[in-house]
Amino acid sequence: MTKTIQNHIIKHWKKVLEEYELVKRRQNPHFKTVKALCEFYDISPKQLHKYNDRFLSAGGDVKSLLPKKRGPNTWGKRMYLLRISVTILVSLPYVKYYSK
Repeated sequence: MTKTIQNHIIKHWKKVLEEYELVKRRQNPHFKTVKALCEFYDISPKQLHKYNDRFLSAGGDVKSLLPKKRGPNTWGKRMYLLRISVTILVSLPYVKYYSK
């Protein structure tokens, strides 16, 4: 993620959270409710609270507003193992079992 994208994300969430704090104090001239704020910014209340809690728990650090890393992608490894197991099964000689 480039610095420009990071700055854009931080700027967006900082503005949303500032508006949210004003709504909580009932001092926001544009939004009366959290629902109106969420509809305007096209976010869910769950997402708003997630970012607010993350921002407050980080002590107001703006870097906490960036998306978190999701973890390694293991799908490629699983597909590789699946291909190996299919290759092994296909290469085994076909044995026909008869029951008497």
